Amino acid sequence: MSFIEPNLGQVQQNKKILQELEEKKRRMRSNTTDSSATLSSSFQTIQQQNTSDFSLQQQIVQSKQPTSFTLFSSPQTFGYFINTDSNFGNQILPNETSLGDIDPNISLVELKNLLSLEYGESMNLFIRRADDQTFNVIVKLNSTLRDLKESIRNYFISKHEKDSSSITKAVNWKYIWKNYCLSFNNQMLLDNKIELRSYGISSKAELKFERIFHRKDKKKNLRTEKK
Repeated sequence: MSFIEPNLGQVQQNKKILQELEEKKRRMRSNTTDSSATLSSSFQTIQQQNTSDFSLQQQIVQSKQPTSFTLFSSPQTFGYFINTDSNFGNQILPNETSLGDIDPNISLVELKNLLSLEYGESMNLFIRRADDQTFNVIVKLNSTLRDLKESIRNYFISKHEKDSSSITKAVNWKYIWKNYCLSFNNQMLLDNKIELRSYGISSKAELKFERIFHRKDKKKNLRTEKK
């Protein structure tokens, strides 16, 4: 647990995302020339705002006690991330023509996942539900089955936050994973500690929800067949 001012954390957060956007800009420069002026203008505006905010924040830190914020320490490429809400996507992405394929309402976690996928540090998996609808989640290359289940849970939480009408009832995940499991190539995935790569799962693979039949269910099915 680290103690810093919320606004100062926002400045650090924006600077980190700016560095990642600048990296994407450099990669796309060979194919995109018209967007360079727009990107430079946007970055300069944000940098000026961050400099002003940081100067103001130094004065606040000296006069007030710091407020507690959760700081996530990670050895991955993206370093440190502040756990705070932000409308950064709504402010910046609509003005960037080279990033037009990204949803302006994207959360910082989703943006982090997209950047991780772009750098080859994650894989994109498609999940087919029992009603034959599919959705995708992004997980790290070394993720376990437990990590994938957590990503699926976070997907529905994020979906509900963006559109509460999309999910009418709270999902009981304890019930779901007790009665259903994920399968890949007709193999049921039951060990939460095993890495997905051990099952041969790679990016763009499709997994399905499968019903788990317990002993009681099997006995009921046998009685039904006899009748």
